[in-house]
Amino acid sequence: MTVHPLNNLINKNNMKITNIYKELLNEEISPNCDCCKYFDYSNIDDLYSGLRHPLYYMINKGLTHKIINIDPKEYLNRVSKGFNLSSKDTINHIDNNTVIKYAKAMESGDKFPIGFYTDGGSGQEGRHRALALIHLGCKEMPVVVIRNIDNSEARSFVEKYKGLTREELDLVVKNMGYAGVSDLDWRDFSAYVNYRL
Repeated sequence: MTVHPLNNLINKNNMKITNIYKELLNEEISPNCDCCKYFDYSNIDDLYSGLRHPLYYMINKGLTHKIINIDPKEYLNRVSKGFNLSSKDTINHIDNNTVIKYAKAMESGDKFPIGFYTDGGSGQEGRHRALALIHLGCKEMPVVVIRNIDNSEARSFVEKYKGLTREELDLVVKNMGYAGVSDLDWRDFSAYVNYRL
């Protein structure tokens, strides 16, 4: 499993993250991700707002979002664990005609939304896509990992970084793999420091 290179983008011109993703659509997303080309990155920050507002989601929703590249078989294994099922049982609930349809669409150039799974939970979207990619011989696919965190983890983060300026906090967030601190992130982080610590 590798961290997706889009997580390391630096938002130098205060562009919306969507614009950054759009700029990369015509470039090779990752030399290691053989099947990233089958996915649409243009609206990923709208689908997974925790990528655009990581601190807001951590503080107010108790969630983190992270985009990674993963083997489609490993994706299915992780989803199976979330359902408390074997991989075989998870696959038995899949419509094979849909898998073949998706594989043909990918081969013909269609782009699919990036799926997700909830770390340690049953939330997921993307099993048919993963099986289509296996059918195509893919070794890696992009996926968003959503993780639930408790209040103490968010509080520890804020306490650790409460003395930083916005620019300093922006660097911390970029080093965590996000594009930076949004205005919403900064407002909620500052409000937490001023009213909840």
